[in-house]
Amino acid sequence: MYRYLLVLFSAIIIAGAIVFTAYVKPEGTFATASSPFSENQKNEISALVEQYILNNPQTIITAMQNMQRQEEERRRQAMTESVKSVLPSIYADKMNPVLGNPDAAFTIVKLYDYGCGYCKRMSKMLMDPILKNGNIRWIFVETPIFGSQSDFAARISMAAYQLGRFKEMHEALIETSDLSQENIQKIAEELGFDWAALKAIADSQEMKDKMVANASLAQQVGLNGVPMFIIDGEVIPGAFGQEVLDDMLQKANERAGQK
Repeated sequence: MYRYLLVLFSAIIIAGAIVFTAYVKPEGTFATASSPFSENQKNEISALVEQYILNNPQTIITAMQNMQRQEEERRRQAMTESVKSVLPSIYADKMNPVLGNPDAAFTIVKLYDYGCGYCKRMSKMLMDPILKNGNIRWIFVETPIFGSQSDFAARISMAAYQLGRFKEMHEALIETSDLSQENIQKIAEELGFDWAALKAIADSQEMKDKMVANASLAQQVGLNGVPMFIIDGEVIPGAFGQEVLDDMLQKANERAGQK
């Protein structure tokens, strides 16, 4: 609420500035510090601002939207700057699952939670295009933020990666809305996993320490929601559409020397 009021107040100031511009005398001698506004002038200006807002509501809405976009871009750029110091460790961490071309020069990092609806939709959207492209290394950083079930699903997913079968488990966990241990066990057994062996890896201290490290990493990069993508070093917080995907695929091809 405070943020909304701050933005609204700023928008009113903008509208006031527009009105002031129209109200200033041609010779530019409207009012100065040595000649303060009279009460009548203040009332007249207040009425003009109020009338302008009533007559031009879209101007206020547009101003607020522009301010929000500028703030989002400022935050995105700050996050992009902050990830520079941690990208080498993300790239080098052998526990992070990787799909696509592991030797590609173009890299996408995804931070996500199996309990996140947007994460599920983005995974379905990206899987085939990225794998078919052949010029992208896709790194998965498990960042469960929705509680113990998400944490367990993340550890099971990484355990499947250690067994060389990450894609199967990842897609199955993306598809399901039930992340209970009972359902994950059912999924794993249907996929042909040895549940006892898979769970032993997931419950290992090494895997639990990895989740702590991932949580610390998420804090370092300013994660406040999932999904979050780092595309060739540039942060995109949240989901994105087909236009961004097409641009990403094109850039990956260009990096590989293809048109």
